[in-house]
Amino acid sequence: MHAPSLIPAERSAAILAQKKMGQFALFAILISIITAASVMFTDPLQIYHRQDWYTPVFFKEERYQNAGLARTQDYDIIIIGSSMTENFRSSQVGAELGGKALKLSISGSTVDEQYKTAKLALETGKVKKVLWGIDYFSLKTESGDNKDFPDYLYDNKLWNDYPYWFNYTFFKLWLRGLQRTLEGGPPTNLDLLNNWDHAVKFGREKALTAYERALKSEVGYGRNEEPLDIVRANFDRYILSLVRAYPEVEFMFYYPPYSILRQQVWYKLNPTRFQNQMQMRKLMFEAFDRYPNAAVYDFQNERSWTYNLDLYSDLSHHKGLINDRISEAIGRRDAKYLLTAENIEQLNERLEMDARSVFLNKEGDVINNSL
Repeated sequence: MHAPSLIPAERSAAILAQKKMGQFALFAILISIITAASVMFTDPLQIYHRQDWYTPVFFKEERYQNAGLARTQDYDIIIIGSSMTENFRSSQVGAELGGKALKLSISGSTVDEQYKTAKLALETGKVKKVLWGIDYFSLKTESGDNKDFPDYLYDNKLWNDYPYWFNYTFFKLWLRGLQRTLEGGPPTNLDLLNNWDHAVKFGREKALTAYERALKSEVGYGRNEEPLDIVRANFDRYILSLVRAYPEVEFMFYYPPYSILRQQVWYKLNPTRFQNQMQMRKLMFEAFDRYPNAAVYDFQNERSWTYNLDLYSDLSHHKGLINDRISEAIGRRDAKYLLTAENIEQLNERLEMDARSVFLNKEGDVINNSL
C-alpha cells in the first residue's frame, strides 16, 4: 500500500512551514555573521588589532585580556608570573631593564598558563627580555581542564574564536569603552592594570592573622604533596623549553620574597614541600646556569624584607615598593641577589636555618637569635 498523499491544503501548509524555517535559519546565520563581524571590528580585547578609534576598557580577567595585549601592544620586555608580579609598574621595569615593558601577569596561575602567555608574546618577535617570577606552587600542578583559560585565543586559529564573538560580556566591555570615548574619559593606565598595591591593607596585624590561620588550616597538607619528579618535569616543559627555544632573548628569573613566616609554616607543617622547594631552587639554578641567556635572582633571603611583616598583606604578598626594588636590583645585576654556583648552597642553607630558627616576640616582631 502506498502512503496517502497530502491534500493540497496540507501540502501548502508544509511548504509554508519549510519556507519559514529556511527564512529563520537564514536570518539566524545573517545575525551571527553580523555579530561576529561586529566583535571582530570593535575587538574589545584587541585580539586582532589595536584600537585607536575608541578608548578601550581592558578586561580584568587576565587570562583573556593578556592574549590581546601580547598581540597588539608595543613592547620588548614582558613580565610573567602570578599575583606576586602584579604590582610591578611596567614603566618602572622598562626604565630599569632598558626597554618598554608589558605586564602579562596572571593571578593564581599555573606554570602551563604562564608558558602559553609567554610563548604567545615570544612568537610575535617583539620580545628581547623576559622578567619571570617563579613560585614553587605554580610548578606543582598543571591547569588541566581549567575552563577559565581560553586556549582558543592563544592558538592563532580564527575559526575557533566563536566563544569570543558571541559572548555578551565582551559586547558590554565595548559599550563601556564607547561610553568612555564619548565622555572624554582617559585611556586605561596599563602601568596600573591589575595592580592591587593600593587596594589592600598591609601590616603586621594582617600577616600575623594569616600566620595563625595557616598554623591551623595547613596541618596535613604534606600528605598530598606532588612528587618532585612532576615538579621538575613541569619546569623543564614549560620554562626551560622557552629558554632553549629563544636563545636571542634574555630571561631574568627570580624567586619572590615571601615573608619568613610563610617559609616557617611550610617547614613545620609540610616538610616534604619545603625540602622539595629547596631542591628545586638549586635544580632550577643549575639548569639556567647552562644557558648564557638566562639568569636567576634570589630575593627569599633578603631579611630586611622577609622579616618586616609591615610589608605584607598576608604571609606571601608584599607591597609594590618591593617590586620596584626587585626590578632595580635585577636592572643593575646586583651580585647580592644573583645566584651563582658558589652561593646557591649557602643561600639554601641560610633560608632553611631562618625557617627553622625564627620566632615571634610578645610585640609580634620576627626574631632570630642565631644571627
